Amino acid sequence: MVDVKEKENLQLREEVIRDFIGASKDLRDFCENSVEHYRQELLNHELTKETRETCLKNFIESVQRVNPTVVALRDADVQRGKAMLDIIAFLQANWGNWEYKSESGELKFNREKLTDEYNQNRQALDEIIAEMQRLQAKAESLRTQAH
Repeated sequence: MVDVKEKENLQLREEVIRDFIGASKDLRDFCENSVEHYRQELLNHELTKETRETCLKNFIESVQRVNPTVVALRDADVQRGKAMLDIIAFLQANWGNWEYKSESGELKFNREKLTDEYNQNRQALDEIIAEMQRLQAKAESLRTQAH
């Protein structure tokens, strides 16, 4: 928050987060439909039916264990973006009632109620981040087991 000097700085962050959410949704959807994408790509090449079926079977076997976790991770990206937007909206709505303390790296609010509301928003974000870390570790473990 060091560089947030004007309300417009928050609007710029909001735009970046919205772009992040859009890209995360696209990536999640691509991963969720990866088998169909691969199937379609195989049709674009001059392969025998048997070769296509073998390639598709091998692809499905390679992604079926880890892909649900990857899709969940990408969905958590979307949820993280939405939680970040909630924080930005909260800060915009309460502009002038908070300041960033660079010494401590914390936001300070002029009313305890606002501090509590901010902390609730921040806790929701932290819980999503913790879930993402759990999913990332699970995906890595599944990838390692596959090899």
